Amino acid sequence: MKVNALGYLLKTKIKNQILSYLKKPARLIYIVIFIAFIVMTLVGGKSGAEEADRVIRDISELTAGINALLILIFSTTFYTGINNGGTFFKMADVNFLFPSPLNKRNILFYALIQQIGTSMLIGLFILFQYTMLHVSYNLSYLGLLLIFAAYSLTVFLSQTSAMFLYTFVSDNDKKKSIAKAVLFVVIFALLAYIGLHILQNKNDIVKGLAEAGNGLPVLMFPFAGWMGGFAGNILKGSYLQAGLWLLLSATGFTAMLIAMSKSKREYYEDVLATTETMQSVISAAKDGVTPEAAPRVIKVG
Repeated sequence: MKVNALGYLLKTKIKNQILSYLKKPARLIYIVIFIAFIVMTLVGGKSGAEEADRVIRDISELTAGINALLILIFSTTFYTGINNGGTFFKMADVNFLFPSPLNKRNILFYALIQQIGTSMLIGLFILFQYTMLHVSYNLSYLGLLLIFAAYSLTVFLSQTSAMFLYTFVSDNDKKKSIAKAVLFVVIFALLAYIGLHILQNKNDIVKGLAEAGNGLPVLMFPFAGWMGGFAGNILKGSYLQAGLWLLLSATGFTAMLIAMSKSKREYYEDVLATTETMQSVISAAKDGVTPEAAPRVIKVG
């Protein structure tokens, strides 16, 4: 019954969101404009593909670029989450769901499901890259949707990872420093690996970048590299390898949820302070004032 209550709440929020567009037709203008731009990119891609001097580039260049983009967005989101805290919750959740008798694990799943939609919205810009990618790499629109899905999932997984780790390091600045140092070491190691490949391919730098961008050290980057391996192998037709990368991502995500739910530290105590801080920043931005300073370290548990 408690799980059904969260399911009902989620369905009601989605229903109300749809009804809000019907009650305020002006909002539909944004949807119409969005669809119009998508149609323009489809038409542009089709016309560009018919050019006589069209040259189709190696798909490995595209997959290397995908890996770089996913690692970049994961690293920046993850770093911000460690530094400032990560939360999927709003003050309404804090005020009404946390004090309720609902299981805290179920509330977490509820927040994660909501966050998937937000992550998809963040990656919408990718859908407007069809013309360039189709002309340069003969990428189909299904392939573009695959990249969009991989990007959205990476954003979601980076936020989840940051929230997960923050619950274990939020009470100690030294722990946070160690976590950030590990992230920087991994990134610098990848940059050194890529630089070495460039030195070995001075006559064809693009080839060196493509080889390095698809190398195992890059693909082993947690979640971002795994999702890049999943999308890249599908684009190359290696479906078995793609399935293995997707399985690795799902296993890592499941392990985080299990560890968070079984941890003696209560995650909702950590995100409570972060949610309140974020809400104060949003409110201050709306009012045009500077948010009040909050203590950097909030010890809980």
